[in-house]
Amino acid sequence: MPVVTELREQVETLEHLAAVRRARQEFVRRHGADSWLDLPGETLQIWRPVLVVVDEAADLLAPTKGKSGEDRLRATLQHKAGELIAELARKGRSAGIHLLVAIQRPETAQLGDQGGSLRNNLTARLALGTLDADGLRMLGISATDPAALALDGTPGRGICVGFAGDPRPSVCQVGWLDQERAVAEVTPAYMQGLDLIRPTTIAEETT
Repeated sequence: MPVVTELREQVETLEHLAAVRRARQEFVRRHGADSWLDLPGETLQIWRPVLVVVDEAADLLAPTKGKSGEDRLRATLQHKAGELIAELARKGRSAGIHLLVAIQRPETAQLGDQGGSLRNNLTARLALGTLDADGLRMLGISATDPAALALDGTPGRGICVGFAGDPRPSVCQVGWLDQERAVAEVTPAYMQGLDLIRPTTIAEETT
């Protein structure tokens, strides 16, 4: 997947993924299946899962304040982005589209107009680095919980909540690579690119 940093292009990317989600789920329904994983193996080879990473989500979703034409346009695009991300959070998994939203502070207001819906649908949460008592509360963890002591700044050390359906917080250690090693050692298993994610229409799938 490409890295998209300009707001209008981000919205266009999300619109493309939403179209893929709708086309995949319509195809799944027409074949009497519950999920894309129930489809024939040859279809899965073509579709493959998609991971959408929204980094610094507050920059994308927290509404811009201001009365200028540029501010109003940016706020409109942010609102549209929030709607599309919320749609993918609610409906994407059964179409093989998964969402990872990264934010400095897990606060609903920082997730824009769709903040409540996003928090309700992003049930698996991982905290890394450090959080104060308010940040822990927003994550659903008491500051007195022994797991809170794990956030001591150790690279890759974190707290998991909601993984494997378990609502209790647990300490975890995730794989850690610095940027230089990641660039050198992590290579895609398949060709990457937004244009390779299919289908975007039902007609495209049936041709």
